[in-house]
Amino acid sequence: MLSCLHSFFPPVPADLRRALKKRRGDLRRQLRRATKAGVSCSLRMNTLPIDKVVAALGARHDGALGCWASSKRAVALYEALREEGKLLVFELWEGESCCALDVAHAAGAGVYVATRCVDRGSHIGSPGFLLAFATCGWLQRQGAACWDLGAVDASRQMAYKRALAPGVDRVRALDAHRRARDAASVGIDSTPRVLVAEIFATGDATGGRRPRITRASRPIPRPPRDSFTGRIIPSHRRSRPRRPPSWVRV
Repeated sequence: MLSCLHSFFPPVPADLRRALKKRRGDLRRQLRRATKAGVSCSLRMNTLPIDKVVAALGARHDGALGCWASSKRAVALYEALREEGKLLVFELWEGESCCALDVAHAAGAGVYVATRCVDRGSHIGSPGFLLAFATCGWLQRQGAACWDLGAVDASRQMAYKRALAPGVDRVRALDAHRRARDAASVGIDSTPRVLVAEIFATGDATGGRRPRITRASRPIPRPPRDSFTGRIIPSHRRSRPRRPPSWVRV
C-alpha cells in the first residue's frame, strides 16, 4: 500500500478520496470531544527510548510465539538505525501518554512504515488513523515523496491499510521507491522533537489551522429593493423587470 505525496506517483482513486474525506470529518468530531474533556493531542518523533518502543510493540503484538520486535536482534537493529538517522518513530501523544506509534524507516525522500501499535483505551476513537493523517501531512510539508505501508492481504488486521492508501502493483511500488531514494535533495531529519504541539479539530487533522468564518464576519445578504419606492421586492417578483409606478411617470 503506497500513499503518494507528489503528482508524479499514482493518484488516489475517487472512491478512496471520498472515504478519506469522511474519515477526516470523524476525526474532527473525536478531537472536539477530546478537547471538551480537557485532553490535547500532539505529534512527536523519536522522543520515546528504544526499550519503551519495543515494550509497546511487544504488548500489542505478543502472541504464542512472542513478538519479533522484542527480540535482542531487533532492539540492536533499532538502536543502530536511530544512530544512523534512518529510524523514524512517529508518536501520537494524548496529554502525557503515548496512545499510538509508527515505526518507520527513511530512504531518501521515501518513508516505509514497518510496524505500528495503538492503545485501544484512548480518548480518541481512532488514534491510529489520526496518527496516520498527522504523519502524512507533516511528511508532505517536509517534501517527502511517498509513504509506504507495506504489503497487504485480505485479513482484518490489514483493513486499515486499504482505508488509508491505494494499492499498487510491485513494479509501480519499486519505481516509486527508486525515485524517492534518488531524491537526494530531500531528507527527513530524525532529531527527537515535537512535530505538532497540538492537533486542532478546526484544521485538516494534520496540525494546521483552517480559518473559520464566524457569524460576525460572514457577509449578510441584503434583499433587493425597489429603486423608486425603496420597498423590498417580493421573492416571486425579483426575476421580473420592474416598471416604475404610474404616479412616478412624467
